[in-house]
Amino acid sequence: MNTGKQLIQKAPDGANKKPGAGISWALVLTIILALAVTAGGSYLLYLGQEQTGKRAIDRELATVCELKAVQIAQWRADMTARVEFVRNNPYLNKEAVALLQAPDDPVLNSTLTEELTETQQAFSFQAIRLVDNNGKSLIDLSNPPAELSESTVSELSSALISHQTVWSDFYLSAATNSPQIDIITPLLTTDNSNDSAPEALIFSVNPAQDLYPLIQSWPTTSNSADIMLVTRSNDQALLLNELRQQDNTALKLSIPLSHEGDPAVTAVKGTEGLFTGTDYRGIPVLTALQAIPDSPWRLVVKIDRSEIFTTRNLGTTWIAEGTLILLLIVMAVIWILQQRGKNKAFQALYRENAEIKTRLNHLENMVDYANDIILICDEQKRILQVNEHALKTYGYQQSELIGITLPTLVTADTAQEFQSQLSKMGEKGSITVEASFIRKNGKASPVEISARLFKIDDQNCLQAIIRDISERKAKEEEVRQLNSSLEERVKERTVQLESANKELESFAYSVSHDLRAPLRGIDSWSQVLMDDYKDKLGDKGWQILGRIRSETQRMGQLIDDLLKFSRDTRTELNQQEVDMTGVVQTITTRLQQANPNRQIKFVVQQGLKAQGDAHLLEMALSNLLDNAVKFTLKTPQALILFGEVFKDNKHVFFVHDNGVGFDMAYAQKLFKVFQRLHKNTDYPGTGIGLATVQRIINRHGGKIWAEAQEGQGATFYFTLKEASG
Repeated sequence: MNTGKQLIQKAPDGANKKPGAGISWALVLTIILALAVTAGGSYLLYLGQEQTGKRAIDRELATVCELKAVQIAQWRADMTARVEFVRNNPYLNKEAVALLQAPDDPVLNSTLTEELTETQQAFSFQAIRLVDNNGKSLIDLSNPPAELSESTVSELSSALISHQTVWSDFYLSAATNSPQIDIITPLLTTDNSNDSAPEALIFSVNPAQDLYPLIQSWPTTSNSADIMLVTRSNDQALLLNELRQQDNTALKLSIPLSHEGDPAVTAVKGTEGLFTGTDYRGIPVLTALQAIPDSPWRLVVKIDRSEIFTTRNLGTTWIAEGTLILLLIVMAVIWILQQRGKNKAFQALYRENAEIKTRLNHLENMVDYANDIILICDEQKRILQVNEHALKTYGYQQSELIGITLPTLVTADTAQEFQSQLSKMGEKGSITVEASFIRKNGKASPVEISARLFKIDDQNCLQAIIRDISERKAKEEEVRQLNSSLEERVKERTVQLESANKELESFAYSVSHDLRAPLRGIDSWSQVLMDDYKDKLGDKGWQILGRIRSETQRMGQLIDDLLKFSRDTRTELNQQEVDMTGVVQTITTRLQQANPNRQIKFVVQQGLKAQGDAHLLEMALSNLLDNAVKFTLKTPQALILFGEVFKDNKHVFFVHDNGVGFDMAYAQKLFKVFQRLHKNTDYPGTGIGLATVQRIINRHGGKIWAEAQEGQGATFYFTLKEASG
C-alpha cells in the first residue's frame, strides 16, 4: 500500500486526470451534431413517407372493402340458395300442405319435424319454423322457443303476397339476447299461384357463426383496423356486427345522422369510396365505404390515422436514431450478456442432462413393459439387449440370449427369406418380414419382425420388434379354406347361370323370329286387301284393317322392347362415379329438342353424383324423364324436377312432374312388364319402360317407388347402394 501511495505522490502534473478527459467535450459535440443531422433528415423523410404511406393505405382499404363486400354478398346468396333448395323440395311441400289441413296429425307432425331437423343440421340454421299465413307456428325448431320479431312479422306478409324469398332486418333474439336474422320463403301449392301463399318457412340465421368471423378477418397485422357493417335505422346509423377492437357492439352501437364527419353516417347516406373523418370514438380515421349488393347494408373499412403515420412510417424514419443510440449502448451491454450467456449455458446443460436421464428412464420402462418383443443388436446382428416380454414368451434367460445372433432364433424353412431381407437393411433402413421363431422348448411360432437401423454413440445398431401372429395365421388359413370352398360353389353356380342365360337368350330370339313371321304375314295380307279391294271394303272395312295393322305393328314393337329389356339389363355392371346432374341435363336437352312446340320447364339440382353403371343409369333416367314428358302432354305448362332429398339417413333421388298422375290403389302394377294405368290411345307405350327402370335400380342395390294423385302429378323416388367408408 505504501508503494502505491508513493507512486501517486510522485506523479507529474496532469497524471492524475482520468483517461480521455481531454476529448470528452469533442465526443459530446460529435454526438449532438450527429443527432441533429439525423433528426433533420428524418423529418424530411417523414414528409415524403407521409404521402407515400397514405396512398398505400388507401389502396389497402379499397382492396379490403371490395373483398369484404363480395364475400358478404356471396354469403347472402349462399344462404338464399340453401333456402330456395329446401323450398323446391316436392316431398316437403306435399307434407307441409297436408299438415296445414290436419295440424293435429301426429304422424305428419313427426315426419315433417324429422325432415326439417335434418335440413337444419345439414345447412347449419339456428332454427326453422313452419308458420301459416297468420304467423302461427305449425312446427317450431327454435331452442328456446321465442315469438317472431317485429321485423320478421312485417316481412312475412310481403313474402306470402309476392311469393318471393325475403330477408328480415337484424334483431336481438328475445330468447338468447344475441343478434339474429330471419329468411322467409313461402310454400306454394298448385291452386294458389295467383293468391297469397298459405304458409311459409322461416329460417333463423346466427350471424356470429359465419358472418361475423368473415367480416372481422383482416389480411394484415394492424392494431386499430376495423370493419363495420351498418344500416340506416330511423335517424341513426346502426352497427350490425361485432367489432375487432371492441366487444358487445352488434345492434347496440348507433350514431346520430347529425354527426356529419362520422364514416358510418356518411356510408348510410349513400357515399361510396375513400373517406377521411372522425369515428364514434372521436379519433381521426381513414376509411373506404361501399354498399352490399341486393341488401340495405353498407360497409365501412377503417384504420386509425395515428397508426398509419406513427407505427408504419415513423418507425422507418427513426431507424437512424435508434441505430446511433444502440451503438452507444452495445459496448456496455456486451459484457453483461457474456456473463449471462455463460450462466444460461451451464443451466441449459444441467437441464439437458436431467431431461436425457428422464427420457432414458422412460424409454427403459417402455421397452421392458411393452406388449411386443424388443431386441437390440449390434452390426453383426448379435443381441445386446432384450425386454422382459421376450424372456417370458420364449422361455429363455437373459444370459442365454445376450451375444447370440438374431438369425439363429429363426427356423430353417424361413431363415433364407429372413437373411435376404436383413441384407437389404443398408439401402432400405427398415424392413418388415414374417418368419418362425424357435422357443426354448423347441417349438416354433409364426412372428412378424419389424427391424430398423439406428445409432448409439456413433455405433450402428439394429432394433427388432417381434409380434406373435399365431392367432392371425390360424384365422387366415380358416378364411383361405372358406374362400376356396366358396370359389368352387361360385364357379358351379356361375356355369349354371351362364347356361340358363344362354338358353333363355336362344329361346327369346327363337320366339321373336317365330312371332315376327306371322306378324309380317298379317301385315302384308292386310296391305294387299287395302290395295286390291279398297273399293269393296267400305269405311267400316278400312277401319277394321287399319286396327289390324296397328295392333300388328304394336305387337312387333312389344317384341323389340321385350328383347331390349332382356338384353340391356343383363350386361355386367361397370361401377364408377356418375355425374347424375350432367346425365339429366343431357337427357332434358334432347327432350326439349324433340318437343319444340311444348312449354316444358326442367329444374335440375346441381352437383349430384352417384356410384353406378353410367350407361344403365342413363337408361333408367331416360325412361323416367320420357314418362314425365309423356304424362304432362295435356298440361299447358309442364314442370319437371330432378333432385335429391335426405330421408331415413339415405340419399334419395326423385323425378317429379305436374302431369296427369294416377290412382295409388294401382301403384303395385307400375313396375310390372306390360302393365299400364292409362289408355294406349291417350298415352301410347308398351309397358316395358318402368319394369326396365326397376330392374336397373335393383341391380344397383337400391329400390324405387312412386307417389301420385290423379290430376296432381307424380313423383318417382329411387335409391342406389352408397359407397362404403
